[in-house]
Amino acid sequence: MFLVGSAKANYSVLNSALPPPHEGCSLAGTYVSPGRSLVGGPAYSLGTKDTPVHVSRSGFIPRLQWIATKYVLLWDESEKRGWLVNGTSALLHIVRASLAYSNTDKFNSAFIFRESSFRESAKPLTADSAIDMLINPKNLALKLYREKNGFLLLESRIEYFFNILEKLIDHQADIAGERGVNMADKPRRFLEGWEFNDLAMSRDPLYPRVASIEPRGKSWVDFTRAIHAVTLFGRGFGDVIKSTGADVCEYWAEMPRQKYYLAACLSDMSQLVKDNHVHEENQVRVSQDIIWHTPTSLFGSCRCKGILRQDHSDPVQSLLPSAMSKLLLPRKIGIPLESPGAIIFGHNSSFSWIYKDSGHPSEGRLPTPNVSDVDSLKDSGIEVDMDSPRIGATQSNAHRSNESPAPRQVEASLLETTSLPIYEAHSQEEYTVGILCALPKELLAVRALFDKKHDSLESINGDSNHYALGQMGKHMIVASCLPEYGTTSAADSASNMRRSFPSIKFCLMVGIGGGAPYQDNDIRLGDVVVSLPTAGYPGVVQYDRGKDKDNNVFELTGSLPPPPRSLMTAISSLRSDPDLPSYPLQPYVDEIIIRVPESMRSRYKHPGQEHDQLFKAACPKCQTREECANHDYHVTKRSQRPTDHPEIHYGLIASGNHVIKNSQTRDKWAQEHGVLCFEMEAAGIMSIFPSLVIRGICDYADAFKNKLWQEYAAATAAAYAKLLLGVVASPDKSHDVLGPARRRGSVSERPDELHHKRRRLD
Repeated sequence: MFLVGSAKANYSVLNSALPPPHEGCSLAGTYVSPGRSLVGGPAYSLGTKDTPVHVSRSGFIPRLQWIATKYVLLWDESEKRGWLVNGTSALLHIVRASLAYSNTDKFNSAFIFRESSFRESAKPLTADSAIDMLINPKNLALKLYREKNGFLLLESRIEYFFNILEKLIDHQADIAGERGVNMADKPRRFLEGWEFNDLAMSRDPLYPRVASIEPRGKSWVDFTRAIHAVTLFGRGFGDVIKSTGADVCEYWAEMPRQKYYLAACLSDMSQLVKDNHVHEENQVRVSQDIIWHTPTSLFGSCRCKGILRQDHSDPVQSLLPSAMSKLLLPRKIGIPLESPGAIIFGHNSSFSWIYKDSGHPSEGRLPTPNVSDVDSLKDSGIEVDMDSPRIGATQSNAHRSNESPAPRQVEASLLETTSLPIYEAHSQEEYTVGILCALPKELLAVRALFDKKHDSLESINGDSNHYALGQMGKHMIVASCLPEYGTTSAADSASNMRRSFPSIKFCLMVGIGGGAPYQDNDIRLGDVVVSLPTAGYPGVVQYDRGKDKDNNVFELTGSLPPPPRSLMTAISSLRSDPDLPSYPLQPYVDEIIIRVPESMRSRYKHPGQEHDQLFKAACPKCQTREECANHDYHVTKRSQRPTDHPEIHYGLIASGNHVIKNSQTRDKWAQEHGVLCFEMEAAGIMSIFPSLVIRGICDYADAFKNKLWQEYAAATAAAYAKLLLGVVASPDKSHDVLGPARRRGSVSERPDELHHKRRRLD
């Protein structure tokens, strides 16, 4: 699924925060002013009166036809991955990002364009959808601003950004030379380009940036140089090319982060293959000097889906110099160039050829990440703090040794140590799990379960949240407390968290809620309710969003997203584990009690079942447990549980903006919709993050609310969050010291076609 330039794409991209190119880089000293020619650079010293680097094309359609044959690399510096897209898609993506910015800038009151006016392509979410939209006369005539003699139209903005891209593309071709030969002496580790936001926000002038590429990503650098691809940097592009289909496993459904992979659509690659085809050659060329090698099959089911449930397949494709074609047997795996699919280029774990900064690749293992590149950055004059961790760095065994132990291990070792390790410093991009709480007592329980605590980070402009940073097992956690109740406050806090921590994979809403015991749902105070799709509902329903109809019927409207598949499959694994202890939450609750301040420990303990009463009617005597002749009429009779340990319930949670304090309303929702719990924040975050709601039951959503159970309920909810995270696979593998090949026990595994090759490339 191709999201570039589509309505589904994320246009809230953050700046890359990359440094400018240093001396020796191709773009050093260069800048672009939209109203002038490209200025500066090692090969050019142009002033306003000098001859421009290029001669601008004329005619709207001819311009689009020209740029459709060009390529742009969108590089996400925080996630260390990129997408190679055609020029028309990149143009539309920039235009839509600029429109989104105009809708929020200081002049937005004069901006009359509405996103809903856009005419989408009849064939959406493909690499060619942008062409349909850019040539649609109704789109070109959309009004942006009122002018003295009419309106400023969308067509003018498209032409504006075309002119800038045209300059960048022409200059890239000039400095790279034919097939990129002029950049043969430039180290592959330096990826030069421009800031996406500078372009989308029409900043003048535009200044270049440079990123550092680790060895696992250097294999595609020569290719992007050969096709004169212009690089645009940012943070938080999102998954602009996504895999779909039943055979796609969860790991490869989205391009893995921190792996320096480059994704591209087959439809875009097909033209390069056709343009560079050599008659009767058994390899596939994507430029005159670069061949596309397929170590493993392009498509098909992942090995993890097979009967043996093996580790994941590695479908990553390799790019090699054409001089290596004599070392390879004729290609056995065909490439379906007309397919709507996509491929990933980078380092394949079963193909042991490694690129250095220059020259042909050689056989060997990947060097330790960052070591050589950090040294090279220092040599090149770019300041690097050797004491601070870097995004994408493989962590030491310290991370592996701090994974969450099994509950029974926690129980055995809990009293051996209660102190946490010293604080550590990390970057925003390393955090992959968000946790939001509505109350400080909820966040305290969560923070008490951190295996490691991390130093705080500076907030970005406009973010009013305060964050607690740490680690639970293999997961890097960012947690925050809302300033007030309600879905609006939750939505605002979630939006800020997403901007400040763009690598977050999912969010957990952890805290207390009101239970809805009914018939077979024997929910007690202190139990945990987890949102899970059931009976046609997505896991959370908004109880105050709907229509009042005749006969006092309330019809729900709208639908919230379900929890992400990674969490639902983890829950299934947890629920089906035959070795799960009978009381899996208790070790974590005990850990919380030990780690909270001593003055608060008694509050986080179980208050006692004698204080758990489900009232039918108001009675001051029953509430204070005094003698009452009508006790059986005032209190629902329930048998006492054999232990005080909490139970876990999975199902529907109701969320809204007002407190439910009515037993009749509670029972109606429980009977008609199967609601297990009521709360006030989840509906605000579901459309911002892939989310799961975890609530400890502190009352029964009736008129007899009190605060006695709140801390204990907060502790059980936090305990479940940590229990679940111990099962959930890490959203990215940056903390996994072993790659796919290492985990299979194969260090030098090679495909069949290289068994008879030479040992070195001459």
